[in-house]
Amino acid sequence: TFARDAGPFAKAFVAHGLPRDFVAQLTAKIDGFEQAIKAREAKKERVDFIRAATAWLEERLAPEVDLHGNLVEMHDLGVLILGKSGIGKSEAALDLVWRGHRLVADDVVKVRRISPTVLRGRAAALLEHHMEIRGLGVIDVAALFGTLATLEERQIDLVVELVEWQGTTEVDRLGLVEERHVLLEVDLARVRIPVRPGRSIAMLI
Repeated sequence: TFARDAGPFAKAFVAHGLPRDFVAQLTAKIDGFEQAIKAREAKKERVDFIRAATAWLEERLAPEVDLHGNLVEMHDLGVLILGKSGIGKSEAALDLVWRGHRLVADDVVKVRRISPTVLRGRAAALLEHHMEIRGLGVIDVAALFGTLATLEERQIDLVVELVEWQGTTEVDRLGLVEERHVLLEVDLARVRIPVRPGRSIAMLI
């Protein structure tokens, strides 16, 4: 029975002169330990799978909205630039990229709420690493400035809204009023910048 049931380690122990009873007890303990390890590894694999599946489902089923704007990363902050069409969002984003910051999305920003307090934005699939500049057409930012000038996805930390300057436009001249912008039920800080010819929007952002 021992010769039939014993594993290679047990046979090796007996061959070296150890008593069969002692070897049998030792291998039983070893087998129990190995089974415990295998059960623990299987449980760990199940836990890892559940964790990965939960993260995948949360990402796929996260609330999402498409915004007309630009998203750039500057000084480790994700800045979402909003404003009406033609106000200069893409030009400001291009100027920021030229200054060493990184483009995430131009024209269309796909925003997802991945947690109750975190929003992430990315470009539409057909617009990745590209920008549309009025009068110039579509440019490839990665080809012009290098792959490090672009970013696939970024958390949104700040909203910058460009508003057309008019004599009746009410703005906070001293910057003492803290404005907020609610997007997908997430509260974000917002800064409104009046735009007029001759102002460097990128410098102000």
